[in-house]
Amino acid sequence: SEMMSAIESDVFKISMTLIWQWEADSTASRVITDIICAFWPGTELAAIAQRITENESLHSHSYSEIVKNCFDNIQDVIDKLRSDIEPLKRLTAVVAVFKECQHTANRFRMGELTNNSAEVKRAKLLFFGAMIALERIQFTGSFNVTFTYGDRGSWNSIAKTVQKIAVDELSVHVRTWKYCFRNEIKLPEYQEVLPGVLKSINALASEVLSSELGYCDLLFKDGVNIERPGKTPITCDILKESIRYEAQNVYDFFGFELPFARIEKHPMEFTLQWKDINSVQTSPQEELTGNYLLGGFINDLEDGVPYIPSFLR
Repeated sequence: SEMMSAIESDVFKISMTLIWQWEADSTASRVITDIICAFWPGTELAAIAQRITENESLHSHSYSEIVKNCFDNIQDVIDKLRSDIEPLKRLTAVVAVFKECQHTANRFRMGELTNNSAEVKRAKLLFFGAMIALERIQFTGSFNVTFTYGDRGSWNSIAKTVQKIAVDELSVHVRTWKYCFRNEIKLPEYQEVLPGVLKSINALASEVLSSELGYCDLLFKDGVNIERPGKTPITCDILKESIRYEAQNVYDFFGFELPFARIEKHPMEFTLQWKDINSVQTSPQEELTGNYLLGGFINDLEDGVPYIPSFLR
C-alpha cells in the first residue's frame, strides 16, 4: 500500500534500486563457489565459499520476496529489468572479470593450465579484486538510497531487511575477500603477475565507480530529490559524493591513487548506523524489526486492484 501512496519519483528510485540489487546478488551467488573450489581445493576456503554463496542466495531470495510483494505482476518487473539496458550496464565490468576467471578455472579443471600458469595466478587475484570492487563500491549507492528512505520512515520493513544484507556484505564478505587477497600476495609466486593484476583491478575500480556515478544520473533523471522532512534532502550530487567517499576504502586498500580529491567526511553519515547493526538497539515494541523473513512482506492490496507503477506500464 505504501507503493500506492508514495510519489512516483520515490517509487521509481526505490524500485530500480531493489530490482538491481536482486540481479547483482543473484549474479554473485552463481560464481563464488565455482571459482573458489576450482582453484583452492582445501576444505577451509571451500567452506567459506559455500557459506558466502549461501548468504548471497539468501540475499537474492530476500530481494525477490520484497519485489514480488511490492508489485502485483512480477513478470512486468522482470521484463522491465531485462529490457532496460542502463541498470544492467552497472554489472558489465564485474561480469566481464567473472567470465575471464570462470574461463580460466574451466581450463584449469581440464588440465590445460597448472597452478604455475600466469593465467591461473592472475585469475585468482583478479577474482578477489572483483568481489571487493563489487561489494565495497558497487552496492554503495543502492544501499544509501534504501537507507535514506528507511531513515525518514519510509518502507521500514524493506530497509530493515536490506540492513541485514548490508551488514553481511560489509562485515563478512568484504573482510573475507580482503583477507584472502592479502594472504595470496604474500606468496612469492604471485610477484611476477601482481603488477599486471593491480593495473587490471585499478581499471576495474575506475569503471565500477564511473558506472555508479552514471547510475545516480539515471535515478535522478526526473530532477526530483529525495526529501527528508526537517533534514537536508538527498540530491544526485550528494549521492555521488557518498559513493566516492566509500570507494576510497577500495582505493586505499590496494594502494591506488584516488581519481578525485580525498573526501574526509561521509556526506550521508546517517547511513553508517544502518550498516552497523549493533549501533542502535531496537525494540519490537517500538518499531518493526527486520529479519530474514521470507514471506514477511504482506500484499495488502485489495483483491482485483492490481498495482503497477507508471514507469513499469
